Amino acid sequence: MFKKYKSFAAGVTLVLGLSACIDQFKEINTDKNDPTAVSPGALLGNVIFEAGRTLADRNMDIMTDVVQYSSGKIGGQRSFENFNWSPDTGEELWDMIYLNMTNVRDMNQKAHALEQKAYEGASLVMEAYLMSLATDAFGDVPYRQAWRLDENLLRPAYDPQAVIYDSLLVKLNRADQLFMADETGMISGGDFIFDGDVEAWQGFGNALQLRLLARMITKDPSKISQFAEVAQRPLLTTNAMYTFSGVAPDLSPVFLWRETDFNLRRLSVTMAEMMNGLNDPRRSAYYERPQGETEWVGCPIGYTIAQFDADPQNHRYATLNQSFLDNGAYANATFMSYAEQEFLLAEAVLKNWINGEAEIHYNRAVTSSIAFWNNYGGSGLTPEAYLAQAEVAFSGELEQVLTQKYIAQFANPFECWFDYQRTGFPALKLDHTAQVNNGDYPAKRFMYPSFEAMSNHENMRNAIDRTMNGVDDINATIWWNN
Repeated sequence: MFKKYKSFAAGVTLVLGLSACIDQFKEINTDKNDPTAVSPGALLGNVIFEAGRTLADRNMDIMTDVVQYSSGKIGGQRSFENFNWSPDTGEELWDMIYLNMTNVRDMNQKAHALEQKAYEGASLVMEAYLMSLATDAFGDVPYRQAWRLDENLLRPAYDPQAVIYDSLLVKLNRADQLFMADETGMISGGDFIFDGDVEAWQGFGNALQLRLLARMITKDPSKISQFAEVAQRPLLTTNAMYTFSGVAPDLSPVFLWRETDFNLRRLSVTMAEMMNGLNDPRRSAYYERPQGETEWVGCPIGYTIAQFDADPQNHRYATLNQSFLDNGAYANATFMSYAEQEFLLAEAVLKNWINGEAEIHYNRAVTSSIAFWNNYGGSGLTPEAYLAQAEVAFSGELEQVLTQKYIAQFANPFECWFDYQRTGFPALKLDHTAQVNNGDYPAKRFMYPSFEAMSNHENMRNAIDRTMNGVDDINATIWWNN
């Protein structure tokens, strides 16, 4: 998919400068005993950076529209919120996952050979994260036969999503055991998420397993007991997040967008009505009002350029916060937040999957989100004051928990997309008058990338015939979706 970016001379200069220096440092950087050696830490750092960069870009470019965090003019390349999708829509995500998985597998093998249990565990957590994202976004995908070029497997079969999930649970349980047995830690660096904190990695892996089990329970209620067991393990105490430094080349990809492309997006009417009704302090972190405007006004979903331009209220619509574009460190790549985990645990209590106090988990989740976004331009309203409002104070209703989870997940809209399919909450605004394809409801999956039709056609067609009656359909139901 073509996307226009700013010219960024500094990044180009840096790359050219690094290239010019390579020859000078070949001797210094050569391991005479193993010239091809790459440490597990170096591989982990590359995996985190590449995944983080793609997620930050795809979240803002596609997914904020899909889950109605934003709306705006649709035209040219802007067709995501009206679901005029093509095989190219998810291609960049697919590329990132499958290229990154090569490094993940290499990291696993090297860490195992070196008996570096923390890196081996981290490799399994990242494999579970990446492959769950792949199968949740696309459906059945290549897995068990992928990355086996040494066996001349050039065209891997597509595995059923249920099979992939079962395998990922095994790997996450293995990761938990490795982290508990680790004695050396992350000795070669590369951990850009938790700075070498092995216990934090253990928490991330277990929290990720809760996410996957919650999806599986919709198809297999027997997984409730496993969810309850994992919920007793060490879990996240902070966000699993990659934060861009803002120093080239470690820049948020949104910083490289052209201003005209960024400014096509507006605060959606869905979020405006939801957040305005709660006096939500995160509005000023997510969005920015036009100069002189005192209200937070949202744009209808699915506007064409002509409809937007003809609307006499269009000058009042809030835009996305300009800091995303102007500050290379403003955006972040959230793999999983502490707030998501706590909302999930609150949901689990309400559904009788686990024992506990749903209100405690709910309050922790809301507090974490408000405190985080107050550091990124939030209005400064304290979590305590926000929770004291009658509309926000815990009511014991599942819809309230999932609506607050939706608001808090602004940096991770992929998870909102999956949550909406799993739970039906929050109630997205689908009854609008703007031109929207797809029967006025959100797509359920990406189409397979066009290059798969060329390079792995037979296996791709087998998956389409098996799960979608022969049509690569964006409305086909994901395996775990009720």
